[in-house]
Amino acid sequence: MQNFEVDFFDGISSKKESLFLHVDNNRIYFPKKNWAFSLKEIRICPKIANISQTIELPNGGHCILKKEDTLRLNNSFVFWMESKLIYSIISLVFIIGFIIFTLTYGSSWTAKIIANSMSQSAYESLGNVSFEFLEEHYLEPSELDGKIKEKIRLSFKKIAPPNAKLHFYKSPILKENALALPSGDIIMLDDLVLKDQDKSLMGIVGVLAHEIGHIEEKHSMQNIIKTSIVGFLSAYFIGDFSGTLASLGAGIVSLSYSREFEQEADKKAISIMKQHNYPITPLIKLFEALKKEEHESKLFSTHPLFKERIDFLKKSIP
Repeated sequence: MQNFEVDFFDGISSKKESLFLHVDNNRIYFPKKNWAFSLKEIRICPKIANISQTIELPNGGHCILKKEDTLRLNNSFVFWMESKLIYSIISLVFIIGFIIFTLTYGSSWTAKIIANSMSQSAYESLGNVSFEFLEEHYLEPSELDGKIKEKIRLSFKKIAPPNAKLHFYKSPILKENALALPSGDIIMLDDLVLKDQDKSLMGIVGVLAHEIGHIEEKHSMQNIIKTSIVGFLSAYFIGDFSGTLASLGAGIVSLSYSREFEQEADKKAISIMKQHNYPITPLIKLFEALKKEEHESKLFSTHPLFKERIDFLKKSIP
């Protein structure tokens, strides 16, 4: 049994009253008032450092223990930590450090693990959400000549994995761009196709090989997961989750690939092109043409570091 002298406040006036309370068999007793409450009915505020502990009662009142007293329901580690200011500070620093790690390096590490463990149905679902978002906000029906589309599709079929699907659209906003969705859908935009001066459109085939690299390395899914990690943590502290779900589709457009992701996709593109004896030079020329319009092209919002990438592609040519 634990016995304490407390200052009681009825919650109506500021007048305090000195009372004794006893804790026994998961119940708390106030003999003077003839009150008895189960521990489930009351709220015991944890004692932190030298701050007096407070007990909130179901009748609207509350009582405050003496600074030197602590109502212990058990000898838990958490309770011991809360009573030591230095350990409380260390715990706070650890929590802040964990959040910072999660928002930076930790989010990338976590996203990769989650992306590699997700089912194909999850990829399809998130890909569909992204596709619907793009169609609603960014995409319009393609105006490319049917023969050009067919030429690209024939080359695409030779290099594409079973789950990859090619779609043609135009976009006044995204302009010269191509996007790979988690589901394996690749969106090729008209303006980018028209920039390729190669008669066989091998520059576009190279871009498709690059997008296949993003799909096989699960880059877009990792970007979406990273967006969700940051979004859900932010929403937790702000208390508003409405914008978090919307960010899943928007993440495909708004997030750029990292240098690491771009290099992985470029390596995959080079491997695919060489495997099918396709020239890499048309892709380099397409990138160089786009680089000249860097200040106008939306492609650079999602594909940064073009000079570095062009140099990398050139080194792959014997």
